[in-house]
Order: sequence, then structure tokens, then C-alpha cells
Amino acid sequence: MSVAAIAVTLGHATGLLDGPDNVNADQAPVDPTLLKIAEAPRLDVALTEAKTPVLDRYAALTQDYMGEVAGLRVERVDIQPGDTLGRVLGRFNVSTDQSAAAISALKAIWDPRHLRVGQEITLYLETSPIRKVSANSADTPDLVGLTLKPSVEKTVAVSKDHEGAFQAREIVMELQREVVKAAGTINNSLYADANNAGATDRVIANFARVYSYSVDFQREIRQGDDFEIMFERFNDADGNLIKTGEILYASLEVRGDLKELYRFDDGEGIDYYDADGISTKRFLMKTPINGARLSSHFGRRRHPVLGYTKMHEGTDFAAPRGTPIYAAGDGVLDTAYRSSSYGNYIRINHSGGWQSAYAHMQRFASGMKKGVRVSQGDVIGYVGTTGRSTGPHLHYEVLKNGTPQNPLGVDVPTGKELEGKPLELFKVERERLDTLYAESRDASEVKAPLVASASGAE
Repeated sequence: MSVAAIAVTLGHATGLLDGPDNVNADQAPVDPTLLKIAEAPRLDVALTEAKTPVLDRYAALTQDYMGEVAGLRVERVDIQPGDTLGRVLGRFNVSTDQSAAAISALKAIWDPRHLRVGQEITLYLETSPIRKVSANSADTPDLVGLTLKPSVEKTVAVSKDHEGAFQAREIVMELQREVVKAAGTINNSLYADANNAGATDRVIANFARVYSYSVDFQREIRQGDDFEIMFERFNDADGNLIKTGEILYASLEVRGDLKELYRFDDGEGIDYYDADGISTKRFLMKTPINGARLSSHFGRRRHPVLGYTKMHEGTDFAAPRGTPIYAAGDGVLDTAYRSSSYGNYIRINHSGGWQSAYAHMQRFASGMKKGVRVSQGDVIGYVGTTGRSTGPHLHYEVLKNGTPQNPLGVDVPTGKELEGKPLELFKVERERLDTLYAESRDASEVKAPLVASASGAE
């Protein structure tokens, strides 16, 4: 049987070829008599046979000789700004009909609008040599299937069934949950020392966010302060870290003042409470940004651009371009526009006559416009240097009935205080978490990368 005959036999199928283990594309042409076409093991079948969403065998065969015999190729594409799945398929000359059919099948289990920049899509395209040499044929590949990973433990795949129709399915990796702890003393920085103790980047960022209502990390943290973090890890069957979960307990000793936090659901939502059952959450955050440096205080100062002394009605936080900016509290966007002085500017109305404002943003987060309701901690924009600005930073204001307040010193309402039945349940949970902390192993004992994905996201 000739190579061309094998290609004709394959047609539009996605069968795998079984042959000698040592066959590869760098050797002499494959003797067709040594090749055996499997009984139509299609892409979707190969996926269901795998315990984890990996197409290594399929891709390896393709790289070795499948492409030479059947014209099948694998393309891995990173999503760029402005990309849609349809545009990606169009770049590879997939027909409009096939593209629409594949996207329609995918929508049954996952919304393609959730594609994010940097996400990888793998395309399986068949470009038969027969089709290429036939008369009046365009270089239009046959889309065999595609796969992508909405999260680190989940893969979605679209492939053709035996009738040529696209079908979608979801493959979820089984993960094992464990609770570990990272503890130490701050000698260099919270990030460096917590990292050395086994906390991942995401865990450290969440630790800082949990304490953002009560601790000014720029001015209050000192060498010698102690920290403890107990958090969830999710591992694959081989014990490799796949992602981290929630912080269950944390403590931070700041200048001798021990601040303990316990994660607890009172039936109305999850929050972090101190040992007495008082929420650390405040009506407004002091610093609605992580990893920033306080660059200018509230009060009168010499304006860096205008050159004369005037009232600085907010607090400036210097940070790299693109750093996420969070809503300081629950509320509704009163305005979102671009001005000559404040650049990209958002003001949020909170209850009780309170407002917060954010200026000089590089851009707004998706969907941010007047009338949109936001929750505390939602990303509303990204650090930039638009407007009258000398460098990338966030200008943050807090107003009470229209009067500017010092964001770092303003007396805003505190979080809820548990009482009655919820308080009793909290005490039980507090004791359970204390016991769990004592029994959990150190995160530093686990060999794992220090950068781990968030729950449900890359």
C-alpha cells in the first residue's frame, strides 16, 4: 500500500497509527507495510481513555509520522488581546461553517467568551496531501478538534463524532486536598520569608489582602514580626502541586500585637474573624491595591507638575503599570470617565454618604461604567499615569458627604461582630482550626513550585 493510499484510507478520520516504537520522522521513509491503521480510535475516544487531560500520545504520533502520512498537524496558539475563538480559527483558514459548528458545540459546556489573554488553545487540523494536489482546491484544513484548559485541573475538548458532527466534553483531573502551614519570622520581607516557608505567590497575596483592613504593610511591618499561614493545597495523583485553595487561618504579630484570623461562614457569607468573633473586614479598605509604595500623603504639598502648594485630597500609591486596583467597598459607580487632570477616573458611591475615587488609571476593567454595582475587592481598573501625572501610581480618595477625608486615618464603620448561635458555631470552628494547624505539616516540606494557580483559574 502506498503512502497516498494510506492518506485516502484515513480521509477525514482521526485514527491513530500503530507501528514500531522506534519509527520517527528523522529516519528513512516509513515502510507502509509496517503500518497498521487502528479501528477508528478518534480524538474524543483517546481523551476519555486518559486519566488526565493530556494528549501527549496523540501529539507525539503526529510529530513522528502522522503529519507525513495523513497531513495532520497540531497547532498551539496563545490568545492575544482582542482574540476570539472564531478569529483564531480564521487565522488557520478553518472554514466558517466548521468554525461555527465547533464553537456551537463548545458553548454547550463552556462559554468561549471567557477566553483570556495568554490562554493556550490546541488545534488539530487535517490537511490531506490528496486535497492539496486536487484541482481547484484551496489550502483549507479540516478541523479535527480543539482543546483548551479553563483551569489547571479542567480541560474541555471538541472533536468530531463518527458522523462528522462536533461534540464537546469536559475532562477533570482528580485532585487530592491537603492542609499545610507556612510560618516564620520576617527578616527580609514578608514576601521573601513567607516564600521560603513554602507559601506560594497567590497565598502571600491573599494573606496581605486579608490583613489589608487592619495593617499598613508599608509602614507597620518590621523585622522580627512573626507570621503563620494555614492554607489548602490541591495535588495530582503523584503529589505535585496543581493549585492552592483558601487560607483557613492566619496570624501576624506586628510590634508585639498578635492578630489572629479564622475563616468562617456565618450563613450569610464567608469572612475572616479575630479570636473574639469580630470581622476584620472594614467598610472601606485603607489600601485598595497590593504591592504598592506609599508615595504621597493626604494634605497640603507642592504639586509635582504645577509647581505650587495646594491641597492633596487623597493618597498616592506608586506601583507598576497594570497593577490591579480594587473597589475599596461595596457600591455603585457614580462616574467613570477621562479628564485632563485625573486621567482615567472612577468614583464609587457607598452607603451613608461615603464615596471613594481612583485616578490616573491606565484603563478601566471590563464592564466598568456609570451605574455598575461592584463589591469590595472587585478589580475596577489598572495602575497607569494618565492625566496630570509624573509616573504610574494610584491616586486614591475617600469622601464623606463630599468632603475629602484622609484614606489612611479615616474612621469608617467596622465589620460585623458575631453573637448568639453564630458566635457559638464560630468558637467550635476556631477550636477545630487550631487543632488542624497543630497537626498540619509544614509547606516547606513539600517539593512544589512557589507559584501556584488560584482555585478555578490559571
